[in-house]
Amino acid sequence: MKRILIAGGYGNAGRCIAEYLLKAAPQVQVILAGRQEGKARAEAETLDRDFPGRVTGCRIDLADPAILDEVFSKIDFVVNAAGAVPHTRNVAEALLRHRKSALDTQLSSPEKTRVLEEFAPRFEAAGITYITDGGFHPGVPAAMLRYAATWVDSLEKGNIYSALKIDWGKLQFSSDTAPELIDEFRSNRLALYRNGVWKDQSAWKAFSFDFGPPFGKQYCAPMFLPEMEDLTRQMPSLSETGFLVTGFNPVTDYLILPFLMLGIQILPRSWDPFLAKFLVWGFKFSRPPFGIEMVADCAGRKDGKAVQIRVKLAHEDGYVMTAIPVVACLLQFLDGSIAGPGLIRQALAVEPIRFMKDLEKMGILVTSH
Repeated sequence: MKRILIAGGYGNAGRCIAEYLLKAAPQVQVILAGRQEGKARAEAETLDRDFPGRVTGCRIDLADPAILDEVFSKIDFVVNAAGAVPHTRNVAEALLRHRKSALDTQLSSPEKTRVLEEFAPRFEAAGITYITDGGFHPGVPAAMLRYAATWVDSLEKGNIYSALKIDWGKLQFSSDTAPELIDEFRSNRLALYRNGVWKDQSAWKAFSFDFGPPFGKQYCAPMFLPEMEDLTRQMPSLSETGFLVTGFNPVTDYLILPFLMLGIQILPRSWDPFLAKFLVWGFKFSRPPFGIEMVADCAGRKDGKAVQIRVKLAHEDGYVMTAIPVVACLLQFLDGSIAGPGLIRQALAVEPIRFMKDLEKMGILVTSH
């Protein structure tokens, strides 16, 4: 059996990844790991009741190379679902020492990307496959466009609109995850690809999109994803694309976010924990309907004729929406379908038709026409 370690395994996303992986891949054992060994073991015991003999827990500290060496020597693959971008270098070095492949679900931050691109040639030389930007944003948008492209001779337009209507007030954020939200705002580039060029957009400009019931018309803002930039290089026929996302709730959108963006510009990073608490407090004002929807609004040409394509993914739980794409990607890695070694983004690593079928099989609503 393959032994797959999930760092951050007792966190919101880590628990979901473990559960869906155990269901979908009977040939794997899962090790839940985190800095609090008691929590890791308790969560493992809970899962082991449903999957006897296949789940254990252990302590891991991504900041401690000695602990990484001890744990990595006993496993076959690492899923990094911990909110610990500053420790990316430690993890990469440990993977090289033990020649282990990995997938991360962390935000596509410049800090993480710089380190991984530095290590990319070493991963390839060591025979390591490192799948980065796992989850659903990043992780799915470019895969949706690759799927849409299988319907036409050439894909010319593909904009992804995402409604993240989550009951944020009920979620618990760890000491690492909350500041990562601030990093996302700090590093986000408001850019869309138009006429073959990435163009920055005004922070005050909103783009409307009608999701249909239950969310209806929403105003969205651009969120730059490196996977989309990679896709434009691989798909030269694409002249218009981008990822656009809705806001949180009126209190957060119109009261908290303006102060937050001002604070990011004028305050030192030592204020990030305070800004994160302020943001999380605003989440308490979230109201139903809740759920996640991601819609690819596309156009291309088939047999010389113009074709409109729409692909939609939906689920009521944001953490399940993160976990299922990760597991669908892992299934392709485990059976050797993902080419390697080297550094690759999840959305570009997967075979898109099988990926969409597996998302649907595991519970995400997938519709296309």
